[in-house]
Amino acid sequence: MRRLLCSPASYAWRRKPGQHARSARRGSFRRLNIESLEVRALLSVSPLGEAVPCTVATSAADEVAMLSTKSPTGLTPTQVLHAYGFDKIAFNNGTVVGDGTGTTIAIVDAYDDPRIAYDLHQFNVAYGLPDTVFTKVNQYGGTAYPTANAGWAAEIALDVEWAHAIAPGANILLVEANSASYSDMLTAVNYARNYAGVVAVSMSWTGGDFASETTLDGYFTTPSNHCGVTFLAASGDTGAPVGYPAISPNVVAVGGTTLSIDSQGNYIGESGWSGSGGGLSRYERLPTYQRTIVTQSGTYRANPDVAYDSDPYSGFSVYDTYNNSASSPWAQWGGTSAAAPQWAALIAIADQGRMLAGKDSLDGASQTLPLLYSLSTADFHDITTGMSTGNPRYSAAVGFDLVTGRGSPVANLIVADLVGSTVSPPPDATPPVLSSVATGEASLQNGILESSEQGVITWAVNYTTPIASKLITIDGAVVTAVYGPFGPYDGGVYYCAGVFGPLAAGTHSYKIVMTDTNGLSATATGSFVVSAAAAPSVFSVAVGELSPQNGTLEANEQGVLTWALTTSAQITSKSLTLDGKACTACGPYGPYSGGVYYSFGIFNGLSAGTHTYSIQMTDANGLTGSATGSFVVVPAAAPIISSVAIGEAVSQNGVLESGELGVVTFAVTGTNAIRSRLLVVDGMQLAASYGPYGPYAGGAYYYAGVFPSMSAGSHNFSIYVTDSAGRSSSYNGTFSLAARAHALASVAANSAGPAIVAELLATADQSVERAAIAMPDRQIASSTDSPPSVADVNLASKATDADDEQVVCRSTATIEVDTHTIARSRVLVATSDTPTAERVELLDALLQDLQFVDGLLG
Repeated sequence: MRRLLCSPASYAWRRKPGQHARSARRGSFRRLNIESLEVRALLSVSPLGEAVPCTVATSAADEVAMLSTKSPTGLTPTQVLHAYGFDKIAFNNGTVVGDGTGTTIAIVDAYDDPRIAYDLHQFNVAYGLPDTVFTKVNQYGGTAYPTANAGWAAEIALDVEWAHAIAPGANILLVEANSASYSDMLTAVNYARNYAGVVAVSMSWTGGDFASETTLDGYFTTPSNHCGVTFLAASGDTGAPVGYPAISPNVVAVGGTTLSIDSQGNYIGESGWSGSGGGLSRYERLPTYQRTIVTQSGTYRANPDVAYDSDPYSGFSVYDTYNNSASSPWAQWGGTSAAAPQWAALIAIADQGRMLAGKDSLDGASQTLPLLYSLSTADFHDITTGMSTGNPRYSAAVGFDLVTGRGSPVANLIVADLVGSTVSPPPDATPPVLSSVATGEASLQNGILESSEQGVITWAVNYTTPIASKLITIDGAVVTAVYGPFGPYDGGVYYCAGVFGPLAAGTHSYKIVMTDTNGLSATATGSFVVSAAAAPSVFSVAVGELSPQNGTLEANEQGVLTWALTTSAQITSKSLTLDGKACTACGPYGPYSGGVYYSFGIFNGLSAGTHTYSIQMTDANGLTGSATGSFVVVPAAAPIISSVAIGEAVSQNGVLESGELGVVTFAVTGTNAIRSRLLVVDGMQLAASYGPYGPYAGGAYYYAGVFPSMSAGSHNFSIYVTDSAGRSSSYNGTFSLAARAHALASVAANSAGPAIVAELLATADQSVERAAIAMPDRQIASSTDSPPSVADVNLASKATDADDEQVVCRSTATIEVDTHTIARSRVLVATSDTPTAERVELLDALLQDLQFVDGLLG
């Protein structure tokens, strides 16, 4: 049994100690992880090897080689045919053996078994079975087979050999998918169900229960104009939870048992096999055919439907020389992988009888599954013992259970009833309802379906019982690309779609038939109009400069010509000429709003003057649309200097003052790139060393040049730029520098000690980094440590002492200034005397007199 999980991962086998994991492979969307087959060798040779979900990997060939034997050890075809009653099946009053003659069983597996044709023949020789018509193809029906794989080769050998063992008269079609991804596996299923004569499709693989699985259920339906097809899938080898595709309401899910027989092959009994997959879906709704039988389900689909021997201890002999040596080719396998193909053989035998009775083969969703739930309990071995593994664990019980379903087959009775029975829907069944049919174009989507376009027809369907089949015809011809139902959406509505055409211009009719698993149908008919294909329409031609994009196409500038078009068919050729010379045309790109496509051509610089263009676009119908016109290229202009500004380079407080490093910025627009630029200030040449930056709005580039600090007053400057074509422009201007200002303030006594704090506050543009006031017999301390520039100023201050005598204090103040900006600096003025109010007043007056320092420093 291959287990296919929904999350992308690699398929795998159990790794034995000392072996390395096989490298993972990624699928195209959902990766189908697998479980290995259940395998049993003679206990004298090696212990039982049991499969687990594929979390680690190793070479299946190594594992099988250990278990290979020279002779068969498992059940033989004769024993199985007798135990389940296949050897009692005959048609036409016992004159025709029930062996599947006239039918084809399709086996879908992943990867290649290059030895399968040889192994099937040797299997037949060993058991005296006839050879059959055996066909092997890839997922598309070709003979370029996928990569061989040991694990899947063992699966293929089991499936093919035992489908043939039960129905030796049926043809066998093996479809090998490129990989174990859902994308490849369902592609293989699609090919199998469309193959002429196929009545049963066996799938010995499964995956997790996932939300979008309902959108894939359509793969397991009979194609239009094809005989009925029944789809069967292994339910899994690890118990609950359920897996897909077995949980699909369109698929017969086959669970597992442990079979007991006597030495003559007589049936003794069965119990539920511990690995049998089963349980309740989280997403598939309860199909009508389970309503009267299944009591465990509530409103969701239950698994399995039926069961069959799957225990490796009571397993089947398989001839496999891809994994085993020619001298020891046999292994013993179990798992629900073994059960699904043998139930497929039972369906093929029933369809053989139906054909002999003049009936069509069974459709799985609308006939086989409802019949299996309506058959007498006598048609099944009711399995009442045994418990499955997994989470949760289920127990077999009287009637339907989540380990063995309805039970294993009493094959002769089931086949007789399948041949003779018809299906009637429950009396309360509600047929589907169709609505909202619409037609349109599938790809170009410009709002009009034209004769050159592939079309799409969409419709809505409401149903309570799952849809088993859908048929869409246009003018009586079947539409094969059918998608859906997708949903449900608001109001429980599902949507479907079919792709058709192209069709000729005119009126066409459609017919849609949706049939549910009760056999109830809904039909919608109508008509739609296909317009005659129109030639491409070229419009909205525009010419502009590709670079520098300043809004004007000038001489020698690289240009671009763009145009829009609408079209009914794919554009197959395009041309653009300028002044009669071919120019490379790119596009079309789109479609965009309204089905509009855009194209363009890039051309090198043209001379000034008027130029002509011609555009031609030809579609797949040979229809051509064109546009011609002219445009003007203006003479190239010299660069334009603008947005000139003078400012300070460092402090940037908005005012350039004396002593500050300055910067001049300016913008340049032009046709050609700027080759050189020069800045002159007061006759001194400076390189405008920063830029270009841009382009910005209007194609403007920005430059900057830095100049040294200058004295207060008026200054002259000039800017010169030259482009790559040698054209030059200049700009002359003046700017003025104001004297730099400072202020001193805030003297306060420090009561904690013999120190007075003088605080120097910054002006708006420049902060004093460090300052010291020197007075006779005073000790000076400064709170800053940056290296300053120095200006010495003689200061005089007047004050009155405590005796009301006028005191003149003459001192020298050393003001040390740095250009860096800080919030403020504190200076300690230490005295040899205890601070007094008079001393404070004296210093305060001194600081007021120091205001004239501003001008001296400026």
